[in-house]
Amino acid sequence: MSSPTSASFATTLRRLTVSGLALAVSFLGVTGAQAETYRLGVQDKLKIHVSEWPALTGEFTVGADGQVSLPIVGEIKAMGLLTGELAATISRRLQEKGALKDPPDTAVDIASYRPFYILGQVATPGEYSYRPGMVVLNALSLAGGLYRSVRGGEWALDASAINSVGQLSLLKSRKLDLEAERQRLTLEAAGDTVFPSPPPNAPVEFVRAMSGQKLLFDVRLQRFQDQKRALEASKEIHTREVNSLADQIAVGKDNIEAAKVELENVRSLTKRGLASNRLYPMERTLSEVRNELGDLEIRRLRAEKDLNEVTGQLVELEGTRKSDAMGGLQSIKSQLLEIEKQEGSLKSLLQSASNYSADLAQDESEEATPVLTYTIVRLQGDATVQIEASEVTRVLPGDIVKVERVLPKTQSASITTPPAGSN
Repeated sequence: MSSPTSASFATTLRRLTVSGLALAVSFLGVTGAQAETYRLGVQDKLKIHVSEWPALTGEFTVGADGQVSLPIVGEIKAMGLLTGELAATISRRLQEKGALKDPPDTAVDIASYRPFYILGQVATPGEYSYRPGMVVLNALSLAGGLYRSVRGGEWALDASAINSVGQLSLLKSRKLDLEAERQRLTLEAAGDTVFPSPPPNAPVEFVRAMSGQKLLFDVRLQRFQDQKRALEASKEIHTREVNSLADQIAVGKDNIEAAKVELENVRSLTKRGLASNRLYPMERTLSEVRNELGDLEIRRLRAEKDLNEVTGQLVELEGTRKSDAMGGLQSIKSQLLEIEKQEGSLKSLLQSASNYSADLAQDESEEATPVLTYTIVRLQGDATVQIEASEVTRVLPGDIVKVERVLPKTQSASITTPPAGSN
């Protein structure tokens, strides 16, 4: 009876032998039988050569509709054809279009096959170029092998947990800073002039944030008050100027009325041959008073205009302070919502890491050795089929290879956390 060690060695030797054969097959190229039976599909790159037709000689790709577009010939269905069948179709199409006596010699070779895909418990899942003669073991090798060992997974989980905890701490500090800033902006929007002290039981980070916001509040308030005092002083000056000009205009109007009365008296005397020497000076005086009144009216309009501008600047100053504060509050609200989402994601990640770590610890304690299962998803005609595979199962272009790790005790307890990018 052989020992367990001998049996394990024999199993390993058989695996190595099979693996070596599979790897050797993948680099031997296409055999004649394979080349003759391979059916073309979407994304296959073809090398086409037509004798004496340079425009039709080159590399062409089978499109998403299963056709290949060629100069002169146009669209030709390639999907599902053998290379020889496609070559014959091209020759026949050229003979028909050119009214040729004989079809031209045409050769179609495969420049590169359409890719295959591998996902699941592999290091780098994704799309890979197909190699003739490929088996599942080759595909697994191209994808970097298994995703990670149990011990490697634990290290990655630890690093992820430490990073998540650190990010949560930073988010907490950021929330305290935003809360202190929100209190300052709320006071500015309300027009308050006193910044309150933080609560006695507030965290140290919040007290520090409030202290910084108080300094900013005091500086901004002082600047606002200085600007407001300057505008109010200017408003007072313009108001006085408008009132003074209004008084001068009233006096001017009274002077005009008095001059009119006196002028009428002088004109009456002049008609009787008396005081004729006073008529001209009196008329000139009336004209000068009217001109002075007109100048006063213009000065008053200008002074009123300046007063209105200063009044508008004063209103704008107060409105800008409030609107800036309201805009800042809206921005803080959006930032706090984003932080809450980030915190939720990080907490969920920590919980998942904790659960996964517990599963790994249980697997290790039970000394359960995970094994791999392979499934190939393949398009056959218009249908998609799933094929249970082994390490030496043939892989075809366009196949999707799924690699799963299963515990032999249950044959169904897969490790649930896939590597990044395995969707």
